[in-house]
Amino acid sequence: MTNRKDHWESMFDHLGESDVSWFQHDVQPSRGLIKKYIGVKDGITDIGACASRLVDLLGADGFSDMALDDTFFAALNMTRCAR
Repeated sequence: MTNRKDHWESMFDHLGESDVSWFQHDVQPSRGLIKKYIGVKDGITDIGACASRLVDLLGADGFSDMALDDTFFAALNMTRCAR
């Protein structure tokens, strides 16, 4: 039996980002709250970012000091490769 980390890494290797149940197609609720309460010059860390598209939209809104964090390299790599 594989360990949990290997299991989830394998899942990202075999599924597309939108094939996992936690993928957020509409990031508008999060985007709206961030734009309302955080300044564009403030730093933002997206914990559990997975294969987030939120960072793309926030970049378009003028935010530039952003960091994404997730325990799964494959998920973050999806976000990195999408650029």
